Amino acid sequence: MEWHVDDVLYWPEQVEVVLTIDNTSDCFTMWRPHDLPSPEIDDKSEPKYEVRSVQTTPNSVLVLKAGGVEHKVSPLSVGRRTILKMAFVREGA
Repeated sequence: MEWHVDDVLYWPEQVEVVLTIDNTSDCFTMWRPHDLPSPEIDDKSEPKYEVRSVQTTPNSVLVLKAGGVEHKVSPLSVGRRTILKMAFVREGA
């Protein structure tokens, strides 16, 4: 999955939760925190942000606010990764 920001579908923004059920793969979940600029910023280009990553384990949870942090999952070359993705919306949204 390429770099993306989750679409805002409701107002206020939904909270998206990714529960890892099983992961025997070699893939990583990566994100670019916008408060951590990378040291190789130059004046002629867009700011670059430090990339953080984690290899999710079974029963782990990632929580993201829609429209927030840019993120991706690296390609899987071995094993498998099973997730359950949920969106939580405020009543009346």
